[in-house]
Amino acid sequence: MRVIMTSFNYRSLANWLPLADEIRRRDGVCNFALFPRESDPDHRGLFKLKSHVVFSEPIDEDFNFIKIDEKKVLAEIAKISGSYDAILMASCILGPELKIRAAIGDKNKRPSVIGLQHGFFQLWDSYEKNSHCFDLFGVFGKDFVNKFSERFRHRVIPLGLPKLDLIQRRQQEKKNRVLFILQSWGPLEAVESIVKGMGENGFDVQLRSHPEHRMIYDDLHSSGVRFSDPEIPLQNQILDFDYVITSGSTAALEALEARIPTAIIPAQYGDEYQKFGIVAKDFTVDSIRSVLTSFESSRIWPAIDAQLINCTGPRGSRASFAYTQLKRSLRAPSIWQRLLSTL
Repeated sequence: MRVIMTSFNYRSLANWLPLADEIRRRDGVCNFALFPRESDPDHRGLFKLKSHVVFSEPIDEDFNFIKIDEKKVLAEIAKISGSYDAILMASCILGPELKIRAAIGDKNKRPSVIGLQHGFFQLWDSYEKNSHCFDLFGVFGKDFVNKFSERFRHRVIPLGLPKLDLIQRRQQEKKNRVLFILQSWGPLEAVESIVKGMGENGFDVQLRSHPEHRMIYDDLHSSGVRFSDPEIPLQNQILDFDYVITSGSTAALEALEARIPTAIIPAQYGDEYQKFGIVAKDFTVDSIRSVLTSFESSRIWPAIDAQLINCTGPRGSRASFAYTQLKRSLRAPSIWQRLLSTL
């Protein structure tokens, strides 16, 4: 199997890096074509990839190429892709990735262009509206297949969420340390109130802001609210905490995989986690504490583990699962092409 992965930020690509390793472990090829979006601090992580990068060209906040004309870039990507079986697009919500399939054209022998889910909540309708930009679409788990219309569902592949294979389970004693993982949610008064209220109840809270939205919370630094080190990868950082609070972030999946009690506030699509039974009724400290103390029940983890399998694939073997699913989808491309031509 020969694959190219694309992305304009590191966090989206990180979802699939264990799959890249799995492909190589099985004597395949997995290279990267990158479009670092310089307005997002997270793009710096793409530069840490020192090998397997066959193309890298930066884009600005409006997704325009900074140094080279877009037509030349897409022509180069089309040329490079000729020797590959598939292009996996890790951040195909906006930007140049949505133009790759058109640049390649409909040659008899061409790679399958596969879009990939990049967050727990997605604007699923947008993917369907952009269906001409990819042949197939890969999701984290079978639970997400039904997010799409019946007409589009035939193009959706459950691949699992391979990055969770890297998460260790937390085993240290509890010290009531809380990591409050933020997205672009506000207002600041609500965040500060939660931090202060949790502190009054004996919890030691630190904030971790979203890489792309750190400036939203700058004013909280002067109010004494503490922030965790943003340069430490989340999968390493959460192991130092006993609890996690967040909204609709995929970070909740990482925390649950690490066996860390997690409370979801009903903001930024946090209600999407209702099936896990961990969404607070409101933004009050009492509601958040109620969710966190519910983890003291011996019945909660088996139910959460079942949901994790539905949403992210089999624990400990997600990269292998993704490889098998991907290989199966690529085995008979002519069948897929005939199917897609009828949609």
